[in-house]
Amino acid sequence: MLKKKMHKNLINRIFSLPRIFKVSIILFLDLFIIILSSYFSLAIRFDEINLLNVIDARYLISVEYFLIPIFVYFSFAISFQFYGVSFRYYNIGTNFYYLFPICGIVIIFLNILLNNYFSYGAVVINIFILFFLVILSRMLISKIYFFYQNKLKVNTLLVCNSKNLYKIYEYLRLNQKISLKAVVVQDFDKIDFKRYANFKIIDIKYDENNIKKFIKI
Repeated sequence: MLKKKMHKNLINRIFSLPRIFKVSIILFLDLFIIILSSYFSLAIRFDEINLLNVIDARYLISVEYFLIPIFVYFSFAISFQFYGVSFRYYNIGTNFYYLFPICGIVIIFLNILLNNYFSYGAVVINIFILFFLVILSRMLISKIYFFYQNKLKVNTLLVCNSKNLYKIYEYLRLNQKISLKAVVVQDFDKIDFKRYANFKIIDIKYDENNIKKFIKI
């Protein structure tokens, strides 16, 4: 129990950090992903998890091979604002998917231009692993955020009349710490049910038993 609380507090603190710190964390995460994908692409190409054991084709393992995807990816990320969107909503920007083939072509081109010896197969594998891991990381961040966000929410029952319903509803809907479970109204006939289709709406005059049930929940 203590460990779970510590994990929750840590994750909550991370998501509560100022945007500049969260972007910095994502930057280091992407750097780690690029290095990891470069390493594993070579490991797959040589069928050897420990690259130190590669002897005959060691000339294909170079500093340039690791630096080129780092340079290209972050150049694209800064130029096309990959970090200008909200990661908690699994949003890496629509440009990301359109730029994926271009970014891959640039990585291959710079290897041809700057890297004397390299494996085309390893470069292609690296490109696919890299972008798969980037997308997967954003999906995981989004899942973790919403999982803990829902855990921290307080279940709420809204009691009001139709005149004030919309303003209160909008406030509660935008408040991320509150989970609105049901709406209890006095003037039931005046409600626009289409607007509040996602919530159970109860007539306060005729359904007191159900109100009690919701209060217990």
